[in-house]
Amino acid sequence: MKKILVSLAVLWCVALGVQAQDNQEYEKQVAKMLEMTHTMDAMKQIFPQMTAMLKQQLPQAPDEFWKELDASMNGMYDKMIKAVIPVYKKYLTLDDLKEIIKFYETPVGKKLSEMNPKATAEILPIAQQIGMQTMQELMQKHYEQLARATITQLRRRGFEAERFATAEEAKAAALRLLPEGCTVAWGGSATIRDMMTFYRGFYPQFSTERYEKLKEVFELDEKRQIRRLSKGMQKQAAFWLALSAMPDYLILDEPVDGLDPVMRRQVWSLMMGDVAERGTTVLVSSHNLRELEDVCDHVGILSHGKVLLERSLTDLQDNILKLQVVFPDGQLPQLPPDLNVLHVTQLGRVHTLIVRGEPAVIKSRVAVFSPMLMEALPLSLEEIFIYELGGEDYAVRDIVL
Repeated sequence: MKKILVSLAVLWCVALGVQAQDNQEYEKQVAKMLEMTHTMDAMKQIFPQMTAMLKQQLPQAPDEFWKELDASMNGMYDKMIKAVIPVYKKYLTLDDLKEIIKFYETPVGKKLSEMNPKATAEILPIAQQIGMQTMQELMQKHYEQLARATITQLRRRGFEAERFATAEEAKAAALRLLPEGCTVAWGGSATIRDMMTFYRGFYPQFSTERYEKLKEVFELDEKRQIRRLSKGMQKQAAFWLALSAMPDYLILDEPVDGLDPVMRRQVWSLMMGDVAERGTTVLVSSHNLRELEDVCDHVGILSHGKVLLERSLTDLQDNILKLQVVFPDGQLPQLPPDLNVLHVTQLGRVHTLIVRGEPAVIKSRVAVFSPMLMEALPLSLEEIFIYELGGEDYAVRDIVL
């Protein structure tokens, strides 16, 4: 019995040894095949692409991090080969691999191997172009249904939306969308030029002439894939395309977030030019109230889905006043209860009053108390926002402006 057990153990060890040799041989042949077919070259491109994307997302990472990441890349290739072995084993035997390698060692096989990467690089843009044309044709064909679906979504969210009888009427309305990142086509592989072709086929007012002129403004490489651009560059590309569509209405959400100060001013200048010359209506949602104050003439304040107020910027500023006053004894007198004082602060002998109402009426009523000094100051849009909220989710009475 002991002899039988010993024999089985020996056979088991031999079997394991043979299996290990077979696995090593299989891995060796897979690595050889991947090298001969230039598949490894494609795999090796993945990691530099990942690194480039990471550098955009982690610009603050220290140099040591990137050095260590680069050093670890070599080990990743071996890990990748080991990881794909089970996939190949599902479909190819060791003999299959040897036959494939034998083919790639022939003149025809070598030619095919060298041709594949080049041919793929040339075929991919052709496939993308055909796919883009097909998408444009389908979107134009079903424009009315797409517009109806959009209107339905708007109504569900409580917005009023105009319904058009035909696709032509919907297109004539020239409503434009500025998409975040504007990477609409082909898994994010579209270039700015690709998207220009897409926009031109979809928006009837698209101006190729303006597109070419704006190229000098944004100075982006139109042949680069949009997903490989930085956040700021993607935002520039989105504006480039949207403004080239010659919109009658432009709806923007935090539009200049991610742009440098010079480009922010340039973009606002372009949009204000469209407002003045073409009568474009621009609807902007933004937290940057200081910036909006320079470009907007009508303002609405939203809180928890409710419109707290909505009127022209001039009316807003004319209906609330910041008044700095100094009284002889340094004390603030008892003001009339019907004077709508929103906020009071004191710095030394200077009292600052935020009062809602007609500026002339407010000043005349405070003048009754014979202040030594009284000066009316304009409120910024940010200040108006804080005081008009009246404390909703904000400790506005503790904010000193």
